[in-house]
Amino acid sequence: MAEDRVAGTTIVVSILAALVGLWVSLGLAVQTLVVLMCVDMVTGILRAIIDGELSSDIGYQGVTRKALTLAIVVTGHIIEPVI
Repeated sequence: MAEDRVAGTTIVVSILAALVGLWVSLGLAVQTLVVLMCVDMVTGILRAIIDGELSSDIGYQGVTRKALTLAIVVTGHIIEPVI
């Protein structure tokens, strides 16, 4: 039981370390974009809850759109030094 807990903790810490490493390697502009996207998502969810229009389909479309936007921006950020 204790070994399973140690293994689970190791996996969680490894994932968090990878995310922190990725976050630090991004530029300030990309970090700002990510923060603003998160704020936009939270306010959108709160607005949907208030209006009683919370929908998984609409939420999925919004998250997909943000993920694609972020993928394009991060790809440009990675490619820029090479060009």
